[in-house]
Amino acid sequence: MVVGKVGCGKSSLLAAVLGEMKKEAGVVCLAGSVAYAAQQPWIVNATVKENILFGRELDVERYEQVLHVCALTQDLDVLPAGDETEIGEKGINLSGGQKARISLARAVYQDADVYLLDDPLSAVDVHVAKHLMEECIEGYLAGKTRVLVTHQIQFLPRADHVVMIDGARIAADGSYQQVAAEQPHLVHGDSKDKSEEDGADSKGEGKSPAGGDSPLASLRATGAPKKVTGPSASTLNDGKTTTKEARKEGKVSSGVWKGYIASVGVSISLLIVLAYVVSQSLQILSDGWLSQWSTASVEYRAQLDEAAQTGEEEPTPFNETFYTGMYALITLFAAGSIAARSAVVATGVIRSACLHHDKMLACVLRAPTKFFDTTPTGRVLNRFTSDQYTLDNELRQTVAMVRFQLVHCLGTFSGVFTCDANCF
Repeated sequence: MVVGKVGCGKSSLLAAVLGEMKKEAGVVCLAGSVAYAAQQPWIVNATVKENILFGRELDVERYEQVLHVCALTQDLDVLPAGDETEIGEKGINLSGGQKARISLARAVYQDADVYLLDDPLSAVDVHVAKHLMEECIEGYLAGKTRVLVTHQIQFLPRADHVVMIDGARIAADGSYQQVAAEQPHLVHGDSKDKSEEDGADSKGEGKSPAGGDSPLASLRATGAPKKVTGPSASTLNDGKTTTKEARKEGKVSSGVWKGYIASVGVSISLLIVLAYVVSQSLQILSDGWLSQWSTASVEYRAQLDEAAQTGEEEPTPFNETFYTGMYALITLFAAGSIAARSAVVATGVIRSACLHHDKMLACVLRAPTKFFDTTPTGRVLNRFTSDQYTLDNELRQTVAMVRFQLVHCLGTFSGVFTCDANCF
């Protein structure tokens, strides 16, 4: 056993043994497989059984023994679907003691050679701790190498070897008798804790801690492990705590387009359409003016050639400056219309994005606690990331393409009309 004050380095010792922490000095030698139960239980968003098996094949006999020694049998009886109950994200629908025992059961089921147990008794009450110590650590894991970090010093006399850490150094090392001789306060602390335990036992029903652990009846279970049976299927919701995400397949409904355009704003939407019309008109006008420029230049040269052959008076000189200036002016207006269109589109996109983001954020912040119990965090993040990206980019581009196609004909007619009126 490894004991010591809070923050003295007990967990760091196990991390160094696992290779999770850089060692400044010393050597760690491990033989065989290693199983680790962390101080902060790591729970997968899956069923209880899947959390315990953790990818291993199911051995029914060993599985039931592990449930018994880890004091989980009675807990499974009250869960909606027994061991098929889905655990919410990070074990949100479990108590601290249940999460600790499931994490311990996962390590025990691995049937490793070395067990590193980082204070698995701290999250349970005195009766559960006694059951885990006697049935699991001393009983089921007998013959295995066990390194137990604990604050439950009443169990120190049961240890084969005791290491006391103080100030990130080993203050005492040896058998319980040797360590107790060097650290007398361990003996007094042991006596006090043991008397408290005996007193609780004599009262019969011990009070469950604030963490809401199993009742005392489940903690004093003796004899052979019980068969794992859950409530009838008619009373269950398949043990699922995570709600299935509702999705629509097929084309995007008209309501989505209407909602998006409404979020942009009617006035901004009209400005965007007008900007597309003006931009398209100026583009057509530019092409028409170039055509007129080329035609006028060819006609002027033909007139010059005819005058030279006939000896007639030369025509009025061709005004290159006029045509160049008009083309530059049209190009300048076209560039300005594109910039204005981009600014208006960006304003509409930002407005829509802020509106949808604020609505989503308000709904999430005002959601009941049950929503977070049944909705994975990743799903919520996807709504604020990938879906928001789709809204800001892909949907915007699609809407812009549709608008461009709709106003293309209108812009073409407008440009042709302008050219006819001013150029021809």
